[in-house]
Amino acid sequence: MAVRNGVNYYAERFNNKTKKNGLSFTTSLSPQERMEGFDIQAEDPRMFVFNNTVYVFFIALAPPGVHQSVIRGIYITPFDQFQPVFLNFPEMQPVEKNWAPMVIADKLHIVYSFDPVIVLSYDFNRAGNCSVVHRAEGALWPFDTARLYLRGGTNMVPFYGDYYIGACHSRLQVGGRRLRLYHFAHVVVLDVVRWRLLFVSKPVKFMYTAERYDNVEGVLLDHWPWCVQDPVSMFRVSEKSFYMSISVADRGTLLYEVTPDISHLISEEVGRSNRTNGHWDTLTEKMLRSIIRIKPFIGY
Repeated sequence: MAVRNGVNYYAERFNNKTKKNGLSFTTSLSPQERMEGFDIQAEDPRMFVFNNTVYVFFIALAPPGVHQSVIRGIYITPFDQFQPVFLNFPEMQPVEKNWAPMVIADKLHIVYSFDPVIVLSYDFNRAGNCSVVHRAEGALWPFDTARLYLRGGTNMVPFYGDYYIGACHSRLQVGGRRLRLYHFAHVVVLDVVRWRLLFVSKPVKFMYTAERYDNVEGVLLDHWPWCVQDPVSMFRVSEKSFYMSISVADRGTLLYEVTPDISHLISEEVGRSNRTNGHWDTLTEKMLRSIIRIKPFIGY
């Protein structure tokens, strides 16, 4: 979801029996669906506003000939007219996803990794070529994001001074006879001048109950074979609050208000200044495993 000039814009993944994954576009002014991207199996849209134009990031099959090793990757298109451009840079993985867009000083930046921090930029060239504007020390190319516990999620939006706020998802795969995949949503804060990750919240607590859902220490767990909760969008609604949408198992979306305490964040910053690469990713893993130990298997 994105908001421009008081109008809500929506992009959702759509799937039916005759068409593979594609995207559904609607607005609060025009609820009539516009279907796009089925020919390239588009999915997982993320939205943001740049120069008063609504854009959509999404994942789809990579075009032939751009990178021979890339199977799926990130596209960008204006919301109003579906004109997808495949985004690329030299050291890509076979599957590229979880890029987090953010607009800084009228330039589009993309968080490729939150810990270690790796940031790209894109100037809207038709070839989709991106450049690396920051790469944390020790992050060698090609960088394997699949090994991370903390991964991208929503767009990032201005929060306070040089800080941007958004949400990531964490990922933990539990092996054994019955494989489980756990995703949880976390609010994150990024310093976009020093390119430091300042804050990762505990998994978002959902005040929500429904059939086939359960609660462990306030964290929503679903009863499907995989527990997947992915943050989708973040946008400011007032000086002190933001709305965040989170997809639950690709079967429903929950909307929450986030009211972060900036005074707490600033008071803790000195202690964060010496934290090395991998600190937040390791902390995220510990949070996940503490939840899984409480209830290691869900469902059935």
